[in-house]
Amino acid sequence: MAKIDFITLANIIFKDKDKYHFVTDEEKENNFFVLNRKFAIKYLKQAQFFNNKNIDKPSAIDLWYQIFYKTTKGTPDWWWKTKQKTKTKSNISNADLKLIKRFYDLSDKDIDFLTNFYNEKLKEDIERIKRFENGTK
Repeated sequence: MAKIDFITLANIIFKDKDKYHFVTDEEKENNFFVLNRKFAIKYLKQAQFFNNKNIDKPSAIDLWYQIFYKTTKGTPDWWWKTKQKTKTKSNISNADLKLIKRFYDLSDKDIDFLTNFYNEKLKEDIERIKRFENGTK
């Protein structure tokens, strides 16, 4: 069998359980940290327990295999999910964005950052600039 990467080993643990006995201890050891980190998404305490520099890594992978042997029929939903920041949709007009961009000499990257993380403050500042340019308080 060819060298096994962590994705292949994860597929063996979750789906192709009958191929697990072909995985060598060296391959288990090489993929231990990545797999243990991924298992921590759902099983944090168990992963922390295995995250010890003196742990026998192939035995820890064997234990993970035993945990998932009867409980999974395929890759679990939580395995590939990552936390992503949700972008807030900016409802600031293009004219207002051009105004603030010109006023502060900002780049498109700066505007992107401000609309994503400081959208409300940006709106307030745009209104302040508009009042300033119109001469009203």
